[in-house]
Amino acid sequence: MSKLKIYYISPSWRATLEQAGMLCDKAILQWDRGQRIVRKHWADVFRADIDGLGTVYVKRYFPQRNRLLGAFRNTQALREYRNSATMARLGLAQPEPVLAAAVCNRFGLIKCGLYMMREVENAESLDKILDRMRRSPDNTLLEMIVDELIRVLARLHKGDFCHWDFKPRNLLVARQADGVVITPIDSRSGKRMSLLTRRAYIKRDYEFLLEEPLLGPYVERRPRP
Repeated sequence: MSKLKIYYISPSWRATLEQAGMLCDKAILQWDRGQRIVRKHWADVFRADIDGLGTVYVKRYFPQRNRLLGAFRNTQALREYRNSATMARLGLAQPEPVLAAAVCNRFGLIKCGLYMMREVENAESLDKILDRMRRSPDNTLLEMIVDELIRVLARLHKGDFCHWDFKPRNLLVARQADGVVITPIDSRSGKRMSLLTRRAYIKRDYEFLLEEPLLGPYVERRPRP
């Protein structure tokens, strides 16, 4: 016996999800909509088109290997929703959240967590952009991206938040007439800073950029707030 526990559902899309038959434990446990684009031991990611909603990305989180530990922690789906909401409050671009939920067994232990968000239009991951730049350099665009990355990190850290996984594949870039907009995603491991952890957490967010051969030299030359 299992039960669906909803942490968040967008009021704008509740009726659409109900009509599509997604608000039940079976639909989440046996998810078969769209195309699986990521498969890992801890999660699957699907890209799906839903009538009336458009393109969404669905992350299905599997139980932690240590089930006892998992019983005392929030599911990754809930953590990702909360951390995304935190970044939105700090003024950063974020995908629109649609659903954060979990399927629990009769003892309340999580069998599967799910986080659904709408697609960010006209955006692609930074790692794909960097792959193209290795073949065809574009220093002007690269400098715009680095400036925006520094701005995003400054805003995160001013709000005492560490993304924790600030890698190119977790950064969506959308080009606009006056520059670029960067949307950090996959923030399930994000953490609040304290006086004791602040320096180490800031260093961690920057280290992923410094390790990237194309970004590192530019980031090193930019003054940090």
